[in-house]
Amino acid sequence: MDNQQTILVIGFADAQAKKLKSLFASHQQVVFLPELNMPGACPDRENPIVILRHDQLQSPQFDRWHQDMAATAPVVILSAPRQQAEQVAAACQDVFVRGYIAEPWQRGELHLMLEIARLVHQARSGSIAHGIRLKKMFQQFNLLHRLTRQISEQKPLPALLQEIMESAKIVMQAEESSLCLYDGEDDKLYFHIVTGDKGEILKQHAVAMGQGLTGWVAKHRESLLIHDCYKDPRFNPEYDRRTDFVTRSMVCVPLVHKEKLIGVMEAVNKRGGEPFSSFDLQLFETLAGQCAVAIENARLIEQQVRNETFAREMAYARDIQAKLLPAALPRFTDLEIAACLVPARVVGGDYYHVLPLDERHTLMVVADVAGKSIPAALVVSIVHSVIRSFLVFNPAVCVRELMQTLNRVLIDSTTASTFVTAWLGVFDHDTNRLVSSNAGHNPPFIFSNSAVHGLYKGGIMLGVVPGEYESETVRMYPGDVLLAYTDGLTEAFDAQGTVYGEDRLRREAAKHLHLPAADILHCLDKDVRDYCRSQGLADDLTCLVVKLRHQGD
Repeated sequence: MDNQQTILVIGFADAQAKKLKSLFASHQQVVFLPELNMPGACPDRENPIVILRHDQLQSPQFDRWHQDMAATAPVVILSAPRQQAEQVAAACQDVFVRGYIAEPWQRGELHLMLEIARLVHQARSGSIAHGIRLKKMFQQFNLLHRLTRQISEQKPLPALLQEIMESAKIVMQAEESSLCLYDGEDDKLYFHIVTGDKGEILKQHAVAMGQGLTGWVAKHRESLLIHDCYKDPRFNPEYDRRTDFVTRSMVCVPLVHKEKLIGVMEAVNKRGGEPFSSFDLQLFETLAGQCAVAIENARLIEQQVRNETFAREMAYARDIQAKLLPAALPRFTDLEIAACLVPARVVGGDYYHVLPLDERHTLMVVADVAGKSIPAALVVSIVHSVIRSFLVFNPAVCVRELMQTLNRVLIDSTTASTFVTAWLGVFDHDTNRLVSSNAGHNPPFIFSNSAVHGLYKGGIMLGVVPGEYESETVRMYPGDVLLAYTDGLTEAFDAQGTVYGEDRLRREAAKHLHLPAADILHCLDKDVRDYCRSQGLADDLTCLVVKLRHQGD
């Protein structure tokens, strides 16, 4: 545009004026006036281009100003809310034919409209050549607006990308067009859409940042208008050799949204043999700006759909995993039992159960699968299934045999990196004896008077290598408390990274042994949550408290 031509901007608040100023960085002849009726609204400049905020059309001064000024000055109307675009478009008919732009304004679209405004004025002055050019530009610009409205509709990303490039061919009157999307992980561009018969060949290749015209545009985030590609040292003719295509001229523009590189769009070889023009470049930049927003919005929508689908699947998995745990703990005349399981995520790798075997014996299980979330939850389901199946055929449970069965199945059913720690205990209600086996798990503790006994005996963790497991038998007395847990409790850490630890667990439990089992559990849960309040739980946490009642309790 002629740098000497004045651009008169009327009716914009400070923040909007500042935004417009940033779009006119290369133009010095810009005059900003906050209101239409201010002195200077008709400056002594020949043929200014006027940018008018849409609500100034209702200004009391508009009719007089229109008669004095608008007949000799091309006018562009800017609308702030896009919802008012149709209203503004209708109002613009008497001022400047379809001369409105809705926010968010973009440099390319604004400069394009100013160029059309200038040509409108020249055409009105009687230049037939400008009138013909103006008509052609209007046709392209109207097509651009129609296509950008179609592109802005919600649709799957692959369909959107295909539509964008077909639209680009139409708007640019190009033989071929292509779209590359940027992958930030490997810092390369990948062809997603290439129109034409040989497009699939290009899709097999990535473009490094800075490589060829496409890579240069991506690296510098600047558009290129090349009249003869083979004379440009940045052009890479390898793609022509692979496809038997001849690239003559090219328009190549970056797709950028909020300072984020989305990709690069290209239009190749204008139909009719002419090279692309500066107007074509402005038109393509305007389309690219709309496409970048549409692509990013489509990605956000797809991500939202994926997140919602994942959330539903996780909720379903959580419900399934909850059914692996006891819906309610069994009640006994001689035992108080309380338990909790708090997953660090929606589902996790901790497991516990209390299963009456017969009138005399009860099986207790606490297990911890290495890892978290879905993979760990799948292994938990294996542990649960093996225990249930074993009990069907072995109602008189031997904890050593059950532990060895679990180990064999997990070795056969899981990966080399998966392992499980577990503690099994069978309590005899007649003798108050507990048979215990520990497979690499945190040692459960039995608090008896002032003594604390750890249950360590057993063997290595499950699912690693075949092995034998041992057991030990401990007698419990009225008032004794059994505490079994997973490492999510003892390895919880505070803001300084200091772990909760077994020593603190034993001390805290010892303070509350006189309380019922449910209250002991509550006190322990509260203490560990207070300890790691600022950090939250980093791992699944499970705790099982069993208290042997005094006779008559």
